[in-house]
Amino acid sequence: MSRNMWFWWAQRISAIALIALLAVHLWVLHFSHPESTVTLGNVHQRLNTFRFLLVDYLLLFMALFHGLNGVRNILLDHSRFASRSRTITWALTVVGMVFCVYGGAALWYASQFVSL
Repeated sequence: MSRNMWFWWAQRISAIALIALLAVHLWVLHFSHPESTVTLGNVHQRLNTFRFLLVDYLLLFMALFHGLNGVRNILLDHSRFASRSRTITWALTVVGMVFCVYGGAALWYASQFVSL
């Protein structure tokens, strides 16, 4: 299977994962306790549990991958960028890793240092 075919499959898998993770995120935030409102305390309590921190991080990772892979596909569809496939792929990978680390650090910081 070619490398582009792997990216094609990864785009579909990340879409399914995004739908599932978004459903979990929305359920926890809005539907599991309909009588409560979203407050700083609720967010802090949710982020202090590993599984919700993991869900939020996976949601961040999958959204970044899905979006940047979509940008990659759009760029490679144009003939003038097709010859730079490797450069585009690596540049978007670096951008994705930087934002993934930055977003993960923000989630970790929010879970550890939010004072109530």
